[in-house]
Amino acid sequence: MPACVCTRACVRACLRACVRTTKVTPGKGVLHVAAGVGPEKAVRLLLAAKAKPNTVASTMGGFHPLHVAASRGRLDVVTLLLRAKADPCATAANMCTPLHAAAAAEDSCAVQPLLDAGASLSAVTLAEHQVG
Repeated sequence: MPACVCTRACVRACLRACVRTTKVTPGKGVLHVAAGVGPEKAVRLLLAAKAKPNTVASTMGGFHPLHVAASRGRLDVVTLLLRAKADPCATAANMCTPLHAAAAAEDSCAVQPLLDAGASLSAVTLAEHQVG
C-alpha cells in the first residue's frame, strides 16, 4: 500500500479549492502539494476532510507536508498543520526536520511557530547540519 493515500473526500476538497491534481505524482499526496503550492483554503479543506498531517511522501526524501510548507516559508499553512497535530520534530529520510527546512528557506517566517510547537534546536541531519 502506498505511503500517501487520500480519500475521495480529500481529493474533492482539494479540487474545490482549485489545486490541480495533475501535480500529484505517485508517492506525493495532495496534502503535500497543497502545503507547497496550493491556497491555504485547500489545506484547510483537506484537513477538515481528514487528510493526515503526518503523512510521509515516499518520494521527496520522505518529507511530511510540514516540511514542504516550512521550506516554502508558508506561515499560514505551517500554522494550520501544527494546529492539526503535525509533528514539529518529524524527520525526513536524511533526518531533516521541518525546522531545518524553515531555516534553509529564503523566508524563514516559519521558524518561530515551529519552535513554539516544540521543534528541537539540537536536531542534526545525516549531513550533520544543526539548526541552532
